[in-house]
Amino acid sequence: MKAFINRYILSIFLKPIYFFSSSKFNHTGLNKPDVSDNLLASSSPQSANWRSEPYVNSQSHPLTNPAVNEKRKSNVKHFLLFKLITKKFLLSILAVLLLLSSFLAGRMSALNGFIGTNVLSFGVSDNRVQIPGPKSKQQINKEFAFSIKSINGQDLTIKYSIESVEIQDEIVVRGQIARAVKGKTFLIVNLKLKNGSNQNFQVNARDYVRLSSNNKNDWFAADIHNDPVEIQAISTKDTRLGFPINDNDKNLRLKIGEIAKGKTILNLNK
Repeated sequence: MKAFINRYILSIFLKPIYFFSSSKFNHTGLNKPDVSDNLLASSSPQSANWRSEPYVNSQSHPLTNPAVNEKRKSNVKHFLLFKLITKKFLLSILAVLLLLSSFLAGRMSALNGFIGTNVLSFGVSDNRVQIPGPKSKQQINKEFAFSIKSINGQDLTIKYSIESVEIQDEIVVRGQIARAVKGKTFLIVNLKLKNGSNQNFQVNARDYVRLSSNNKNDWFAADIHNDPVEIQAISTKDTRLGFPINDNDKNLRLKIGEIAKGKTILNLNK
């Protein structure tokens, strides 16, 4: 087999050279013995018969030999089968990777919810301050109207609404977490201030609220506040007041009103 292949390759490259350079190809058209023919004929006992027939009709030629053609067809089938299997294998790998990425994304989302930090798809973490909710809350929903003066001395009216009160051990003050010491807590009063005029003004919200506890006649101003609160024309502003109290304080009361005028007392549940 090896000798046959060598002979075939040699014939492909040497035959044209010897044909055009030999005396076979002349003006008389006479054919003379060719060195290449002798060389090829001497390489195999059956070379004379192999050379006596054209390539296209020879059963020994690789392109017309049935066994060779059958082998080529088999190789083509194997190649197509390999290509199909490879394609299906790659698609299966892709599907597994997609399922794995979806599973990992779900696990990461659950983990982020557990630790209280939301991680975005771009890798940016949510670093906003988070504190526990209130230990107790009481809805008040009382609205009062107070007179104030604008910067130029004009009399204006502010609607002062007490929305609710809460008991909390942790609060946020100017973006920082403030924690009550042991035995203490915070009473938070949530306010909503409304400006119905066409002028801006500032107001000290803590001037209108006082706190008393344990049935005493001591009234305390808020230590935690955002004063002065600026309210834009025809707008509403949310704010709050905070009072440090003891864990065991009872009978809490709020006194609501202007400093030099009458007051309204609100009894709280604690």
